[in-house]
Amino acid sequence: NRPMIPGNRKFLTNECAHNWQYNGQTIVFCTEGHLIEGQHRLQGCIDSGIPIVSYVVVGIPHSAQSTMDSGKTRTGKDTMAMNCHSHPGELAATARLIRGCWKFGICVAATMYKQTNHEAEKFPSEWPNVHASVALGVRMNKMTVIPAPVISACYFLTMRDDPVTAEHFWDTFENTGPGCAWDDPAMALRRYKRPGGRGTSVRQVHWLRIVVKAWNLYKAGEKVSQILLADDETVTMRHCPSNTTGA
Repeated sequence: NRPMIPGNRKFLTNECAHNWQYNGQTIVFCTEGHLIEGQHRLQGCIDSGIPIVSYVVVGIPHSAQSTMDSGKTRTGKDTMAMNCHSHPGELAATARLIRGCWKFGICVAATMYKQTNHEAEKFPSEWPNVHASVALGVRMNKMTVIPAPVISACYFLTMRDDPVTAEHFWDTFENTGPGCAWDDPAMALRRYKRPGGRGTSVRQVHWLRIVVKAWNLYKAGEKVSQILLADDETVTMRHCPSNTTGA
């Protein structure tokens, strides 16, 4: 069989222990008795100590293994689209980022959270207001360099933190004009430029930490003309674990 992939092994160990849902996929053994499909699922059972329910197929020619897993992997976006959600890509990315923040805090690990398609599918029903967050992120992304999923996730998180203040913060961010002070953190966030200039690749965690930093300044009633963030600065938010490792 192919070498064990550590990330897949860890992922499926967690799935077997907490989230396993039978979906018709099979465990396959060839005519020589060798396992040719399902090694990560079975290893997940061993690592978690919890059995799963699955069909087992035996007697398949070993040569058939080369045809397995050769198609495109189904993504969170595909799952959202199959459930007829608007903006399926942004919705899946927003749900993943929110779950990452809830698990790891406002840090790089949050942006690397590996969301299952089942988790993606459940999120809109568990948190229906995420649709409003995604719609706002898509709309605001047209007027700022901040990625839509980051805006959507941060809107969702700030609304859980302090809904009244969050409405004022995002209204100021979106509707700049008379009455909006230059030194308002929401205005400073709106003016924020991509580090390194146009075309420079910027990690998602940078955008996440910048938005949350602006939010915390706004909540504290502070006035700033620009948002500054040190690489090792800790950024926290209510309902998310505190992370002291910076970016």
